[in-house]
Amino acid sequence: MKNAFATTKENSKDEYDIPGRKITSRFKGKYFRYCTENPVWGVFLIPILATAQILIYLPQLIKLRFYIKSYRKKNPQRPQRVVFWSDTLDEVNGIANNIRLAVKEHLKQGRKVHLIGAIHRSRTQGKVEDSLAMLLPVFFAMPQLGYPSSELSIPHIKPLLRLAKRYPPDLIELQTPNPGSWTLMFMARIIGVKAISHYRTDGVGYTRLLVKFKPMHYYVHALIWVFSRFTTPVIVPSKDFEKKVRRQMSLKADQVVLLPRGIDLQPFSPKLRSNNYWNKHFPPSKSASQPVRFISVGRVSLEKSLPFLEEVWQDFRQKNLDAQLLIVGDGPYLQEMQAQQKDYASIRFTGQLTGAELYSLFAEADFFVFPSGNDTFGNVIVESMASGTPVIVSDQGGPKDICTPQTGWIKGFLQKNEWINALEHCWKLKTHAPDDYKTMRKKCWENSKNYSLNSACTAQWEFFRTLIKN
Repeated sequence: MKNAFATTKENSKDEYDIPGRKITSRFKGKYFRYCTENPVWGVFLIPILATAQILIYLPQLIKLRFYIKSYRKKNPQRPQRVVFWSDTLDEVNGIANNIRLAVKEHLKQGRKVHLIGAIHRSRTQGKVEDSLAMLLPVFFAMPQLGYPSSELSIPHIKPLLRLAKRYPPDLIELQTPNPGSWTLMFMARIIGVKAISHYRTDGVGYTRLLVKFKPMHYYVHALIWVFSRFTTPVIVPSKDFEKKVRRQMSLKADQVVLLPRGIDLQPFSPKLRSNNYWNKHFPPSKSASQPVRFISVGRVSLEKSLPFLEEVWQDFRQKNLDAQLLIVGDGPYLQEMQAQQKDYASIRFTGQLTGAELYSLFAEADFFVFPSGNDTFGNVIVESMASGTPVIVSDQGGPKDICTPQTGWIKGFLQKNEWINALEHCWKLKTHAPDDYKTMRKKCWENSKNYSLNSACTAQWEFFRTLIKN
């Protein structure tokens, strides 16, 4: 298989590192790599190794700059080409899933786009998945602070040089301010390509919540502050983070652009409510009435405010015995949360789910609870609404932009009494006002149509075209 890198070969059989992501080719040859499990040592090494690699390839980068400049002069009517980079592309998370779907939609519309990331440090070869996502070999990798299963990595520049020469980009969008994005940002500036950033993760908020070493809070804030100023305009998906990014990063109004995201709505439907996957986790009882079903889907981690949800649920359950809470997802807090709730039959855990069971559980639930105040958007909120399930969200972060009075409730961040009252209201609505509840489910499904993948990608591409033209 000959491609942009000329370094991969086709597989003789289907391979998967992650279910649902077919490996269509792998990189040939060996690449030097250094990985450490010591986060303190790793943080010290990152700027040294990132700078060293840039200096090693500086002559080739300067040469590429003149090549791209000449290419643009010779091809003034060329189709615009955009590269998307994500540091966490080889993981299962909202960013990786959403960006893959968005790139597929752009390609479906005939646009020239490329999706690039780096392999996880647990893998040894670079690869291409689904003939779509190019995952480069890593030059350096370490566990991400607060997320042992995730990582911070620096990709090898050599494959990037080959790609940029064969497919000269007009724009590079960087998804997170991790070391890989810093590497591409510096590379883009040297070769004369505009690089912008998409504020998909609240790095400052997560660091303050997950890392106890306070000097690291200031360090991360400073890094993101500098990165944001080098990659303007910064795209944000919600009004709350539009204000927060402007304030925290000292950016002007025209340096921050609001572009709400979209999701693939097709797999989600209220019609899946009758599939009975819920009974797999909560076997039916002999009681005449069915318990009210609450669900939470996402990474099981501290920044999702799950300890707060545990407290709220226990107080709520003291008054309402016929209610169930299903926690769907995996993450660093899962084992601890399971241990703390092992004596409570009203909470069950599914672990990571995909496909038909996940889509059905969204619809089979009566209400979706999402207490996090750090999410920049909230794909799962749209997915819940597309399944006809009303939501309860925090008044901080992106999800409150999606929720309306007709589709759910917005409650104070970490305000325990407000959340308990909201759960009680949901219980009464489902058990005592079935017609009103049915109307609410219909409104949820209708509102989700405002966040289709096609409309979001169209708005994004129009923004790219204007940015490249100007």
